[in-house]
Amino acid sequence: MKKLLPFFLLILSLSIFSQVPSYYNDVNINQTGNDLKEALAIKIISSHTNILTYTPDVWNALKQTDIDPTDNSKVVLIYGWDDTDTDITNDRTREKDTHGSGSGVWNREHVYSKSLANPNLGTVGAGADAHNLRPADAQRNSSRSNRKFAEGNGNSGATAEGNWYPGDEWKGDVARMMMYMYLRYGNQTLPINVGVGNPVANDTNMIELFLKWNAEDPVSILEKQRNPVLEVMQGNRNPFIDNPAFATLIWGGPQAENLFGGNGVSTDNEAPTTPANIVVSNISNTSVDLTWPASTDNSSVAGYYIYNNGIQVASTNNTSISVANLNANTLYNFTLTAYDIAGNFSQLSSVISVTTATNPVNDSIEELFISEYIEGSSYNKAIEIANFTGLPINLANYSIKKATNGGGSWSNTLDLTGTLNNNEVYVIAHNSASDTVKNKSNLLNSSVMNFNGNDAIALFKNDILIDVLGTQNSSDNFGKDKTLQRKPTIKSPNKNYTLSEWAIIAKDTFNGLGEHLIDNNISEDNIAPTAPTNLLSNNITQTSVKLTWDASTDNVTVVLYEVYQNDTLITTVNNTSVTVNNLTDDTAYNFSVKAIDSSENISSFSNKAFITTLAAPDTTAPSSPSNLSTSNITETSVNLSWNASTDNTAVTGYDVYKGSAKIASVTTTNYSVSGLTAATNYTFNIRAKDAAGNISTSSNTIGVTTKSVVVTYCTSKGNNSSYEYIDNVAIGGISNVSSSNNGYGDFTAQTGNISFGNNTIILSAGFSGSSYTEFWKVWIDFNKNGVFESNEEVVSGSSSSSANLSARFTVPTSALTGKTRMRVAMKWDAAPSACETFAYGEVEDYSVNIGVSAKGGNNTNVIAETKLGNETAVFNAILSPNPTTDYLKIEMADKRDANYTIVNVIGQKVLNGKVNHSTINVSNLENGMYILKINDGQRAFTKKFIKK
Repeated sequence: MKKLLPFFLLILSLSIFSQVPSYYNDVNINQTGNDLKEALAIKIISSHTNILTYTPDVWNALKQTDIDPTDNSKVVLIYGWDDTDTDITNDRTREKDTHGSGSGVWNREHVYSKSLANPNLGTVGAGADAHNLRPADAQRNSSRSNRKFAEGNGNSGATAEGNWYPGDEWKGDVARMMMYMYLRYGNQTLPINVGVGNPVANDTNMIELFLKWNAEDPVSILEKQRNPVLEVMQGNRNPFIDNPAFATLIWGGPQAENLFGGNGVSTDNEAPTTPANIVVSNISNTSVDLTWPASTDNSSVAGYYIYNNGIQVASTNNTSISVANLNANTLYNFTLTAYDIAGNFSQLSSVISVTTATNPVNDSIEELFISEYIEGSSYNKAIEIANFTGLPINLANYSIKKATNGGGSWSNTLDLTGTLNNNEVYVIAHNSASDTVKNKSNLLNSSVMNFNGNDAIALFKNDILIDVLGTQNSSDNFGKDKTLQRKPTIKSPNKNYTLSEWAIIAKDTFNGLGEHLIDNNISEDNIAPTAPTNLLSNNITQTSVKLTWDASTDNVTVVLYEVYQNDTLITTVNNTSVTVNNLTDDTAYNFSVKAIDSSENISSFSNKAFITTLAAPDTTAPSSPSNLSTSNITETSVNLSWNASTDNTAVTGYDVYKGSAKIASVTTTNYSVSGLTAATNYTFNIRAKDAAGNISTSSNTIGVTTKSVVVTYCTSKGNNSSYEYIDNVAIGGISNVSSSNNGYGDFTAQTGNISFGNNTIILSAGFSGSSYTEFWKVWIDFNKNGVFESNEEVVSGSSSSSANLSARFTVPTSALTGKTRMRVAMKWDAAPSACETFAYGEVEDYSVNIGVSAKGGNNTNVIAETKLGNETAVFNAILSPNPTTDYLKIEMADKRDANYTIVNVIGQKVLNGKVNHSTINVSNLENGMYILKINDGQRAFTKKFIKK
């Protein structure tokens, strides 16, 4: 039975908690931050004592929690805003019984999307928590899908970024529902996974967006009516509806409204007295009256809830009520509880047991009814209407209508004509049915009669429904491949399809078509069969299960068994087994069975059989990772990051590929690649995988060049290159002609190619004046460590020539391939070292590429004129004789012009002149040691001699 909350109580809920509800009596609501968050979480978890089923409990709950405060025949649709335009998808309200799937109906919206939770909410437990479920237009619900909530304005809809704005009216509702889900289910339902925004400082799982919406959109009348209803049905409340300021106290942000006022402490914690002395009267087959003395309270009793077997069936603010819509000949166990204006509830009253009266026997039949339905092979479809009213009936007032594919509207109509006499039937068949069917028909039709097993078929009189097969808003295949015949004991039409009124006959059974009998001798059998026992499940697949049970017993005979799936009737059978099909894979179900005897007495339920269907093999690969990018590129490593993939179940990890080789598997959306080679090109791509081993296509491929190894070389130069300098270096494609570079030339931008083994370099010196013997050395950093080591010296020699000098050298096989530094040094007077600053000469640095086939120094524009050797210094002189008595002869090595000066040991100049390679008269000098200084105008040298 549906649990209906009267309209007056919904209005009452708007004011009943101006003080703190007694629900929070055991919670210290004066706490703040995480302490308050934990206290509220413990409360809503511990008080959630009744776990609703997704079907039918949630349907019934939403018809009460979201009933339109201005029209209790409708529910309010979340995300909607307009009932007046032609677009039904934006409706704000809808008839509360127009629910299901398809166009124009409402369904159950998981405001915290099932798939955004981790793990998925499903439809059991957390997925059936009515605090997270709201009625929504089915198409608008589909448009929302699993989009994350994000900022917007105006009415609901997708944002430019593909997220979802719930609408100005609903953003506060959404925020408070997300806060409830976070406290109730913790890490499974983190706010950051369902909304887009910045995390708050004290809790990175909460986002500022929901705190903003909570403050901007105050609690609505609709929200306030939900908490009392769900407290009765589930046991717990949403604390952020009772007082939005809880969010400010926990997470900070903009100040939300404080519905508790002050410090929020209620002074009324006293519950009303328990209702007693309940009196039962006026017991009928469908109703019973209850009366009782008023309960008392320290303030004021606001009303009473009435329960049957612990399920709320009614409520009132009076001390009497007529409980209607009961079943005949059925035991009811009623209890009552009183509540006051502060939300305190009394204890339950004692149980009052009542058995309703038996349906009276009525032999008079006042209306036509559908007596047979055929949905057979191909176009073998027919409807039979019977007349047992005792009078001929003009059919002009009647019509047959069809609701296509379980839809919510009667989309096709067939108006009837003619007269149907008493004790006769009227058959309507498809005009393409077999001759057997058409020969028994009174009317042929191809529109309404073109029905399927899930198309509800109804008989209307003066456009008012009087009899129906199937159910609007339900796609259940109630009549697929079946012949249904009205039982002889049924003599009246029924506005609600009741399977027990029909006998199920094999497909394409036509022998009863065209005649119908009723039984006017109804048995007085009121004894129900025993409940079926030992209900078992077998042969469970992804979409089906076989149920078996032990037969019931009865004082007459058991004729049918009703089979229930999740407490909803799905079929009837006349044996003790059935195979249930069309189930959803990897889904929990429960089944039970009732027995029906020939007098239509129905047993109580069998035991329940609980199953979970097998999971379908997952063959859907995740989406490709996107936006693969790189950062922090070094000589040997690079960081990769990418956008997460999505999957029909869950992405379990990612494979990282370097080129075509997989180098790692990770569960995050980033990876640091190490062990790379400097100055090398690489390509990377990513592939996602799920638990079933499905692998996505590759992400975008991204190329990376690692950085070159940075080495630092020592400095070396000549302080003076104005007289001699390096004027040409040629090797492996380089031919660099230059003048003086002030002692050092950086030509590392020029690269010569040299091969392993023998190579040739050409060197030449430039002189601005006289030539001198220059000492040459060349080093190549074979191991690329930034140091010119002794075994890396490849050329050594001396020459005073300005010609092109060639030198051969060998590159060892141990040298590292690739680009490295070559240093060329030319120094006057002595051999240079690699890291030396010297007086005269020059140093030049170049790059060479080792391991590349080249022809060394055999360049077409540079011709070697001689080889680099080891020459005796040209700027020198021979003194003879030494010691001398009368004369001294100065013989220069290259006959250059020079001057001489002779000084004694105390520095006095005693003689000078021009060197002319003839004798100098020194006879007048005193005996002793003298110093001869020779200067060619650029530089000088000294020698000692002795005068005897």
